[in-house]
Amino acid sequence: LLGDEKLLGWFREKAIDVEKTLNCDYRWSPYEWTLPAGRRCQFRKTSQWLRQAANQLDDEAEEEDDDVADEKFASFKGRVLATMVIVLRLLDLEGSFSFHPRHELTLFCSIPASPLTCWLEQASARLLNPRAAYERFQHQRIDSIADDDQTGTNAISAAFNATIDKSGIFDAL
Repeated sequence: LLGDEKLLGWFREKAIDVEKTLNCDYRWSPYEWTLPAGRRCQFRKTSQWLRQAANQLDDEAEEEDDDVADEKFASFKGRVLATMVIVLRLLDLEGSFSFHPRHELTLFCSIPASPLTCWLEQASARLLNPRAAYERFQHQRIDSIADDDQTGTNAISAAFNATIDKSGIFDAL
């Protein structure tokens, strides 16, 4: 990107901050990162379990009021997202990320193309990182993607927070 003078000219013409774009769209966006194909298969069982649980909720929802079904799914989603954060915290406590100075490494969870993206990235980064790493992430990523649309986050964040609180592993923070 930095070697493409035509593209850089276009960025300047449109008054787009190149550093902010690189940080937000490339450095911090996990959807731009490559994951070796062999590593993807490690997530198959988890994906199958989540699909099965969601399908079961969907089957149960056929017999329920739409609002009740939506609330149950939001609660399920919040618990799943919290579990992702809890697992990263446990891995961190076990030293799984000790290959790199912890204050330079930023852990967070994300969801692609969702109204929950900003909320989840911010909440997970706040819980998982030393203050300096979180503040850098907040400035370079969250401030760039933040919007006012937090549609649907209330029930999900309530279940997320309840699961985080119940885990007890963040009590010292």
